[in-house]
Amino acid sequence: MTNKPSRNYVLHAKSKQFYWEGDGQLSIKTFRNGRAHYKTSKGFFAVEEGRYLLLNEGEYTISIGEDEERPFHVERSLFYFPKTSSYVFSHDSGVWVCPRLLPKPMC
Repeated sequence: MTNKPSRNYVLHAKSKQFYWEGDGQLSIKTFRNGRAHYKTSKGFFAVEEGRYLLLNEGEYTISIGEDEERPFHVERSLFYFPKTSSYVFSHDSGVWVCPRLLPKPMC
């Protein structure tokens, strides 16, 4: 995130608790066996199993708190895209479009 080059990469990790704040790339985040809490300039978001969060490039905070009732580690899969791929997701009149993500997009 902060000291990583601007390129595509995937991060998959497990932990009972985690905290990070800083400047991140365009990314998609999803979780299993728990939830993560994000704070961005647009508000607060909770992401849990079966959901995902699309974050634009910029500053954010993530926290995963330890929960005594949760016997498993929270598993996270994060997909990062380089700064030059800001064209991948654009928003037009309430509809997400991805014109260059696939040769024949089916968004």
